[in-house]
Amino acid sequence: MPASGRTRRFLTVASAAHFVLNMGIVAQAGFLGAVHTALIEQAGGGAAESLMLVAAGLGDVLGNLLAGWWMDRWPCHRLFAASAFVSAANLAVMPHLTGVWSMALASFLLMQGSGIGDCSFGALIWVARECGVNNDGMYTGMKNLGTCLGMVLIMVLALCTTTPRDYRVLAYAWSALCAVAGVWIASLPSPTAPKEAAAARAAPGAPSAIAWRETLVVCLGGALSAAVVGVFIIAFTLPATWIGTHASQRLLLALACVNLVGQFVVSPVMDKFPPAVVHVALLLISALGCALVCAAFLDASGRPSPTLMWSGYMLIGSALLTNFSVLFSFMSSLVNLSGARSSILGLGAATNPLIGAAAATIPLPAVMWAGCALLLVASAGVVVVLAVYGPAWLQKDKKEF
Repeated sequence: MPASGRTRRFLTVASAAHFVLNMGIVAQAGFLGAVHTALIEQAGGGAAESLMLVAAGLGDVLGNLLAGWWMDRWPCHRLFAASAFVSAANLAVMPHLTGVWSMALASFLLMQGSGIGDCSFGALIWVARECGVNNDGMYTGMKNLGTCLGMVLIMVLALCTTTPRDYRVLAYAWSALCAVAGVWIASLPSPTAPKEAAAARAAPGAPSAIAWRETLVVCLGGALSAAVVGVFIIAFTLPATWIGTHASQRLLLALACVNLVGQFVVSPVMDKFPPAVVHVALLLISALGCALVCAAFLDASGRPSPTLMWSGYMLIGSALLTNFSVLFSFMSSLVNLSGARSSILGLGAATNPLIGAAAATIPLPAVMWAGCALLLVASAGVVVVLAVYGPAWLQKDKKEF
């Protein structure tokens, strides 16, 4: 039994709690796509869209920074529970708000949960280590599955219970789910933050150099997470602009369903293949999907080709968001993930509303999607370089310390 006294059974319970946590506070980002038109109308019209996305981005970034700072100092489950309760309160009142500033604040609070939830992958990896488990891919995959399932349920509820101006049933249901997630995660003891990375940085000579090299690798991981989640949020929030609200809801529901199936498939695969191999394969599949969506906007009719657009979205849904949990497993196979380093990975993902806001200003969707495809191919190249050369570079001059 590990020194902590915790077993795989505890890890399974903790993973289930993180599954519900992600389904509540991370998947709520799906509101930005599922009821996009209603949110914009509450804010006062299309001119408020960019401001709301910027506010959402700030909430995501600041939530992530807070989580990384907190996790290294105090019991992290308390923060996750607080985030869930704040999300529950915000969702309960959001349908009744009007005006650009109140909706900007609501967007900020909506996305703080996403930022904190993204950083919480590191905490689940700590739990796995305390339970004597080093291959954590299946457990982080289960956590990410909560996000995938949550997005499916949000889209189903959006299609079945909302109108272009009323989404109260969806908001109240998700408020209750966030409250349940908060109670469950608060009931579990928090894992202990690893101290090795901070101790190594403070030590003179080789230990400090190695620790800073590890941090640089994590920074590259943050760039990878920005690419992965940024492209996904573009796919999830902007279709209504191109094909209308109802058509986009059906497209996004299919995207979320394929995303859920993809995560189901990848989680057991993580036990059989190195994280880097899975990561590269998923990135290239996603890049192909982006290329197909790009081609859809080159249709001679002037309207996006439904066949190409749906084909591209299905490939994106099957692989792209699944990359996020794989990225944490890949990074944890290279370096020791402290709270601060988990925050760096999450911080890349936290920039997604800002990336979405920038993408919304590009007048030619074909150009934007071509850029997304190239970005994902470049990201796959970075993963290959890190997998091949990273371990030797990180171990350079290493001694026992």
